[in-house]
Amino acid sequence: MSRKRQREPRTVDVELIEIFEDLANESENIRLKAAQSLLLKLSPEKEPNRESVENVLNRLFRGLASGRKAARIGFSIALTEVLSELFVADRKLGQNLGIDFDRVIELLKTRTEIGGNVSGQEERDHYLGRLFGAEALIKSAALFPPTSSIEQWSQIVDMILGLAQKKSWLREECGWILNGAVYVLAAKQVDKSYAEKLVQKLCESNMAKTSEGVAIWISVQSLFPTAKLVQGIWRDDDPLHSKEKSTLAKVLRETVTQEDKNNNQQNLQKGMWTSRVPFAWNVVISKLLAAPLEESGKKRLSFGAFWSEVVDDGLFAASSSEERKFWGFNIFSTVLHTASDELIPTIFSKNLLRCLINQLASSARYLHGAAQKAVKAILARVEADPDLAFPIIVQLLSERGSLNFDQVTKTKTTEKLLSLASNTGLKQIIPFYRSLALRPIPADAKAAEARRQFLADQLLSTIRTKKATAQAPAAVESEDWVNQILKFFVELGYFAPIEAASKADDAPNPPLSSVSQSMFRSRISSILGHLISTRPGLPYFVVQVLQSQKVLAGGKLLFDADEDVDKTLQRAWKTVERIHSKASSSKENKKAHLGALELLYSLTILQVYNGEADAVSLLDELRICYESLVKRKSNDEDIDASLVLVEVLLSFVSKPSLLFRKLAHQVFSSFASQISAESLESMTKILETKESLSGQQEMFDENVDEEGDEDEESDKSSEGSAEDDDVEEVDGSDVSMEDAEDDDDDEEEEDEDEEQDDNEADADELAQFDAKLAEALGTRPINLEDAGNDESSDEDMDDDQMMALEPHLAKVFQERRKASQHNKKKEKKDAKENIINFKNRVLELMEIFVKQQHTNPLAFDLILPLLTLIRTTTSKVVSDKACGVVREYAKACKGKDVPAPSDVPAAWKLLEQVHAEAMKEASHAHNTSCSQLSILLVKALVADDRENLKRALLIYAETQTRWVLEQKCRVQPSFFTDWQNWCTSAKKQLQK
Repeated sequence: MSRKRQREPRTVDVELIEIFEDLANESENIRLKAAQSLLLKLSPEKEPNRESVENVLNRLFRGLASGRKAARIGFSIALTEVLSELFVADRKLGQNLGIDFDRVIELLKTRTEIGGNVSGQEERDHYLGRLFGAEALIKSAALFPPTSSIEQWSQIVDMILGLAQKKSWLREECGWILNGAVYVLAAKQVDKSYAEKLVQKLCESNMAKTSEGVAIWISVQSLFPTAKLVQGIWRDDDPLHSKEKSTLAKVLRETVTQEDKNNNQQNLQKGMWTSRVPFAWNVVISKLLAAPLEESGKKRLSFGAFWSEVVDDGLFAASSSEERKFWGFNIFSTVLHTASDELIPTIFSKNLLRCLINQLASSARYLHGAAQKAVKAILARVEADPDLAFPIIVQLLSERGSLNFDQVTKTKTTEKLLSLASNTGLKQIIPFYRSLALRPIPADAKAAEARRQFLADQLLSTIRTKKATAQAPAAVESEDWVNQILKFFVELGYFAPIEAASKADDAPNPPLSSVSQSMFRSRISSILGHLISTRPGLPYFVVQVLQSQKVLAGGKLLFDADEDVDKTLQRAWKTVERIHSKASSSKENKKAHLGALELLYSLTILQVYNGEADAVSLLDELRICYESLVKRKSNDEDIDASLVLVEVLLSFVSKPSLLFRKLAHQVFSSFASQISAESLESMTKILETKESLSGQQEMFDENVDEEGDEDEESDKSSEGSAEDDDVEEVDGSDVSMEDAEDDDDDEEEEDEDEEQDDNEADADELAQFDAKLAEALGTRPINLEDAGNDESSDEDMDDDQMMALEPHLAKVFQERRKASQHNKKKEKKDAKENIINFKNRVLELMEIFVKQQHTNPLAFDLILPLLTLIRTTTSKVVSDKACGVVREYAKACKGKDVPAPSDVPAAWKLLEQVHAEAMKEASHAHNTSCSQLSILLVKALVADDRENLKRALLIYAETQTRWVLEQKCRVQPSFFTDWQNWCTSAKKQLQK
């Protein structure tokens, strides 16, 4: 009986198995390392044989058809490198092992062939494996001479085109691989016959007039200009011929059909739409952007004609599908990054902008996200090239876009573009905005008002967001864009509308309304308020424009002054010019004084042009300040010029305006060294004012009748100009003066005329009361026109009827009384806020004084008023602000910077008063401030005479004794702790 021969065990290469396993790993680094290890296994040093190499190729081709993890990617990379090592490398490993390229093609076909009854997923994997294998052959360059022949190249092309025809969802991928093959042919300098063969095969498979076919055709033309391509497909053998734009549009939109060899209509559309834009669009657009209008005598399609026909009228047509519009937005974003500046108006086409606006208008729109990405692309391009802000803004706000683009789309696109614009771009944008403001479309009066305000607000926002640029030192250069905005606003804000505006080319149409002109004036105040700290010359520039009357042809100033006011204005303007001239040639110290007066004069003149009645009298007071503080002469020796100056500044800070607040800070800083004791006293009196309605009446000398109605002029004095849109509001935050200025730079309050609102509210209230009273009496409401008409009077009522009306009348008058009480409460609340706001502004001036003049003995005059204010104020904001002034004063008086008291006995008395203030019941902040100022006074008194320290110790000892023995003494323990700490430090200094 014969026995079976035992089969010899096969040797298993464990290392190779691990390599193939790692090629399917999802980690890219692991896949690359595995590919590198595989190449090392096939290196000549390892002496591989034909069987082992074919085994590797077999395994790699089989792996391409695997859908496991990242197998297809890893195996295709490894296959590309192995084929390059076998056939392209100088070692000629494949030739030495007897492996030819036909064998490789055979392995690709057999290992990716579909056999039997397979599932749809398996079929898909095999098709993809074959395509990836063909791509590996092309990328490895093994498919080109001298390794292979044109016949083998034809086989691979047929294989790829066959896949494209068999499976429509593979067509774009197949086209992309063949298009890449053209670039490989050019890089390897392969004969043009290979490219010609590719185009021939393309035409034979009826794929020439597909988006992929167009891309391949254009690539061959570009890289092989002498190649002879199939004739009769395109006019002059050029898909980009000007007369082929209609066909090109259909091809790129994938709506074209053509006849096959049997004259059957063949639909060339793909089976499924994808959000990714077909690569053919990039090929075509890149060629059009790079190619001249005419090339080699052919009439080539221009980019503008292509964009209009294919993109705007094609993808963005009203009847176009959402999917094609989605492509359009992506194409727009791509082109925007690469298009030249000259093409910007072209790509912002009519249909595109219409679609962009519609999709941005609502988040519920299907393409809202795509439209937002398009806007981001616009902003990114302008950020990279700020000069493009002008042409893009022109397109967005033109007739093809919308003047209300930001409002309609609920975005801040144009506002952001303005903030990104360069100085050069802004100089172009401002005249464009001016033209839009002069002739907004449509020419409806109400719509024109809204659009003019929108344009002005955008320019104001630009100054805020580009504040660093706006603060350039060139304050009076006419070419500066900030000055351009101011001049534009002055022209439209201060000059009367031109009659017969429609007959003038540069006249507003419709004419500017009083509301629009008031708005432009308020925007000027806002601009000056934001920039006055760093560009104090801007108010002078504004007044200079007003005086020079370089405005619209035939324009007339709105301000119609009488003869006396006009003389005062002209005299003030001459003084300003004289100050400006002196400031340019003066020394630094005097230049600061002159600059402050120039600023003060300029803004006061501007207030006169704004119609402020009190501003005219301020000009006379400023003349006194100029003659006394600068020219050092005065006709009246009893006049304290610094007191006059402080009174003028207080009149400015009493108004809730950021501009006037900053003006007061700058001027006060310049003249702080010349402030007198009387001037400081005028400021401390304000701190003593009650924070109530009676305090406001006392401060502003208001006349009050029995019912508490205020005088009209005092209303204006306390409330400030209602036209300013830089009105400040009192808040509850504790911020330093510098922080407050920065915060106010980011705020914009656009309050309407408060006085007019109050009057209208009173009128409405009276009308309602009249109506209710008439209803209760059964009569008609009071009508003054019928007062003398007997026929209008109603019949008299008897006693019973009157008694029946009594409850109704009582109810009506009760409601009237409640309304009156509500108005009274509001009046008291407003008065308190006005006083608090005024005190805060005065404290800011005091803070400037103690910072600059902390060694000035006059600063001692502020100590008691500040402590009293901290203890008595009802506002935490005021208390914190006053504590901040004390803290800054104590902080500045360190080391040798200690003030020397001019009156030593008065300084001792002041120290005792501070201790008496500390004994009163108050807050912890009050106690801390008392402690700081007490120690400051002691340092001032003992600086020159250390024997005075004994007296200071006795004063503290007396205070501590009273604290221990007297219940009414409310000094807090920290008061003595601070003193003890200072004494410890003083002891060390004395011992030294």
